Amino acid sequence: MLESRKSVMPIPESQLKAWAEQGPVAPAQSALESLRETLFGDVRSLVHDHATDFFMRGSYGNGTNTSGQVPVDAAVVLTSAWSQDLATGGTSPSDLSRLQTASREFRLDVLGTLRAKHGLAGVEDLSDGLLLAGAEGRLPIRLQVGIQHRLYLSFGVVSGKQYQEGLCFWTPDGQQVVRFPKLHHENGQAKDGESGAKGWFKPLVRVFKSARDHLARGQAIDPALAPSYFLECLVYNIPDQFFGWSLADSLAGALKWLGSAQLSGLRAQNGIDPLFGSGLGRWSDDHARLSLSALARAWTEWPPAAQ
Repeated sequence: MLESRKSVMPIPESQLKAWAEQGPVAPAQSALESLRETLFGDVRSLVHDHATDFFMRGSYGNGTNTSGQVPVDAAVVLTSAWSQDLATGGTSPSDLSRLQTASREFRLDVLGTLRAKHGLAGVEDLSDGLLLAGAEGRLPIRLQVGIQHRLYLSFGVVSGKQYQEGLCFWTPDGQQVVRFPKLHHENGQAKDGESGAKGWFKPLVRVFKSARDHLARGQAIDPALAPSYFLECLVYNIPDQFFGWSLADSLAGALKWLGSAQLSGLRAQNGIDPLFGSGLGRWSDDHARLSLSALARAWTEWPPAAQ
């Protein structure tokens, strides 16, 4: 059983509870079902008969959204083709070229289908996905399009083929990007469960996000320094014993642990990718430290002087 920690509570529990509230999910689910119908419910769709996996990802899918009005994150994955990572060296160059072609053609089919429905201006083609513009009564959707990726954990006669399922796509400059959104979701569910943080993980993630937004409104921090995905991964790394009793107790414990943690060794919530470093999908150590410093000041100097 956890022992209660003596901690100051500069930010009232009532404020933390307000920050921890989850935003509505119904608008996101409605937008997702509309997109599902466009891609798979219309015989005129270029992908309606493809073997695919289609799912919500991001904060709505993971239960960490603080608003019901931000864009929805989703993914559509071609499952009839896949790249793989093996101990023997991974996918061969010739197979990678073939898979890159399959991924590009699938993406073009998805893009063509969406633009046939929503017009050229209604769908933006970005380096890491497609952005379907919002409309009256429908939220915008950031759609990641790719093929399945398999990270094999074993490949033996007795154990069979065991792998972690992800997705991959290629950027316009030919860089292969691999993501594991389902594993991210599964790990978050486990972290929030009885064997983990016992229901305190997701509320504390929402506290971190809401606090960032509060600090940004007061111009104490640039919100671009602390994207929501990175904040969620950061909180995921906090040991389970620092959660519990109250939001104030959990936040105090989290800030104490993070204040002395070696950030460079932390991993993303999928447990595979490094959280910090340079390049696509990595957080800057400096940006994280600036964000944590601003939150720590808010914790010890509440209410802000301007209030």
